[in-house]
Amino acid sequence: MYKKEALVELKIVRKVATLKQMRYLYLIFTWVACHRGQTVEEVKFDFKRYYNPEVFQYESLSKRTGVIETYYKSVADSSIDTKIMTDCIERYRNKIVLEENEGDNPTGFSIPSPDDQNIHEWYFEVERTKELNKNHL
Repeated sequence: MYKKEALVELKIVRKVATLKQMRYLYLIFTWVACHRGQTVEEVKFDFKRYYNPEVFQYESLSKRTGVIETYYKSVADSSIDTKIMTDCIERYRNKIVLEENEGDNPTGFSIPSPDDQNIHEWYFEVERTKELNKNHL
């Protein structure tokens, strides 16, 4: 390679967020949207903007306006590895549950962890609730 003046590139390839993580995250989005009377898109935006901005938010010069603008990565962005996504989901899950249960009128709102033994029951409950609220989601 030396004689060919070739360049060898070494890079770390991280495992991207899994389909299982994405399914769990979208179930959380749906559950929160139904509970708060929001759309799934609004909940997803809150997840990125308010709960995990250090991962999803970035600034870039707009080609259209020439001004630095704030943008948000997709939750499926390949630069977000499994570990980072796990941390984002856990942070969001814990904060949402805390927010919904603080104050004078705690709601009993909960989101099971992905390894909870009753997770499949929760999946079905989310799907039933989604069906009942499909007009505003």
